Amino acid sequence: MAYYNTNKEEGGTLSISWNKADKQENMILDIFRERIQYTLEGLAPHDVQEQIHMKYNKRYPLTSIRRAISNLTDDKKLLKLRTMVMGSYGKKVHSWRLRG
Repeated sequence: MAYYNTNKEEGGTLSISWNKADKQENMILDIFRERIQYTLEGLAPHDVQEQIHMKYNKRYPLTSIRRAISNLTDDKKLLKLRTMVMGSYGKKVHSWRLRG
């Protein structure tokens, strides 16, 4: 499930939120697919956020990026790596790559 309806949306509003979350996940998968053409290195959530901004001119909150990455990991589309990199808040964060 791409969108977690914690604020109890209904009807058209809920459909729009599901569609937006699904589009975010597809954008993220595209970013990872492009990345694999150049390197097997992983991407951290803040890297994905930056790539989406550069490629699609969209700004999504880091929490939304993390949610989508978690969903894609649960769906066995991404693999969480042991590799950690410095995150945008000065703490080490995990990176991911396409599974397979």
